[in-house]
Amino acid sequence: MKKIIPLLVVLTTIVLISCTGGSEKNNNSNDVIIENEQFKLVVRSNAIAKSLVLKSSGEECLMPGESIPLFSVTQERPYHNEIKLGHPNKKTTFQADTIYKEGDRLIVGFELVPYEAVIKINETPSYVGFSLEGFKVEPGTYPDYLKITPPPAT
Repeated sequence: MKKIIPLLVVLTTIVLISCTGGSEKNNNSNDVIIENEQFKLVVRSNAIAKSLVLKSSGEECLMPGESIPLFSVTQERPYHNEIKLGHPNKKTTFQADTIYKEGDRLIVGFELVPYEAVIKINETPSYVGFSLEGFKVEPGTYPDYLKITPPPAT
């Protein structure tokens, strides 16, 4: 019995380490990469900028340890009753919490609000431009008497 306990501890440790390594690999495969001749921007699937490298010098331009979302959306006031209960009825900013790429567009989700922003990427050799194309609002998100298209956000 005394020999089995250390063996179980070692096996448990190996399983936990292998599970952690696998999740890191999956997170990297979901990263969004935006790149041109000048720089390479890597954004995690949770919309946090991971890396911004200037190609000419190889310099990392982001401060290490900072977790700043790439996008945010501001509403003059929250529209969902559940949000109104937790936030004051005034101008409120919601940070991006999900991001993925569909062709030359970014689809960005935000904390607490039930819609996604569609952002067009314009890549050129010297710069990358982002322009808001609109919002994706699932049918039934807002009651029928609230005809909100697009959402009241900036």
